[in-house]
Amino acid sequence: MLVSESILGNVDDDADLRRSVESRHDSAVERVVLDERERRRSRIRTTTDAGTEIGIVVEDERGLRPGDVLVDDDERVVLVEFADREALVVGFAAGDAAAMARATELGHAVGNRHRDLAVRGDEVLIALDADGERTIEEVTAMLPAGAETRRENVDPTRFDGAGTADHEHGHGDDGHDHGHGGDGHVHGSESHSHAPGSDIRTLDESVLNEEGGG
Repeated sequence: MLVSESILGNVDDDADLRRSVESRHDSAVERVVLDERERRRSRIRTTTDAGTEIGIVVEDERGLRPGDVLVDDDERVVLVEFADREALVVGFAAGDAAAMARATELGHAVGNRHRDLAVRGDEVLIALDADGERTIEEVTAMLPAGAETRRENVDPTRFDGAGTADHEHGHGDDGHDHGHGGDGHVHGSESHSHAPGSDIRTLDESVLNEEGGG
């Protein structure tokens, strides 16, 4: 099993690293797709899309981000991706003061129920988890006339921080858009100071015996 104990860089922040990854053959670029629970852990056991087992130890305070490079050696590159999160999208008429006031009330109500919420233009996004159908029923009952709803798979980082993320940018050549929201994470230069592969090794240590952590 591979073990990654540091983030070697991010393809969005480091143009040289991005070009290096893009120059690799497709079969040498592997991805770990983390769900909402996994991406917040400090110790993760998972498998890449190519079937490689990998353990990830997250020491960086900013945590993981899409586009992070975990492995960069002669055999492979391993990138981080986040799985989309299903959301209920509620659309309000632009410029309708009454509707927007109702949207504000909806935001307070959703927050009081500890639901993750984000704003995207004239739309409110509410994360749907295991009790998604119940959430939809509760939200629908609070909506003003004319509000439109739909279900959509969205970038999970939209719900990070204050929930007002409204910008997107691509990660490498994977074609996915990822908004980073106002989560206040600082990407320090130290995350680029590691030589490729310097913290990657094949071992069977007990450092990842626990799936959770952090």
